[in-house]
Amino acid sequence: MNDQWSVAWASYPLGLAYQQTNQHDEALKQHQLALKLFRRFDDRRCEGLTLAALGDTFHATGQHDDARRSWQQALQILDPLGDPHAGAVRSLIAKAERAK
Repeated sequence: MNDQWSVAWASYPLGLAYQQTNQHDEALKQHQLALKLFRRFDDRRCEGLTLAALGDTFHATGQHDDARRSWQQALQILDPLGDPHAGAVRSLIAKAERAK
């Protein structure tokens, strides 16, 4: 069975779990897979949430420019949708800008 939608929905929370256990390489792989699949399905909200999570993982690994780019892309998607996560992403971007 090749159910890519289920793969996307499994990859996103799996990436979050890896992130929480400091397994950043695995988190990056899972987030990138989920992102690719959510884009294929044109699921903008899930794409935005995954970009935000990807930014968190980049930030945790010291890839601050990549983190900011991911968060900015996430905000560009989530804000127009009125998603409640947009505010948290906006705060992460502001905090990263102050830390420059």
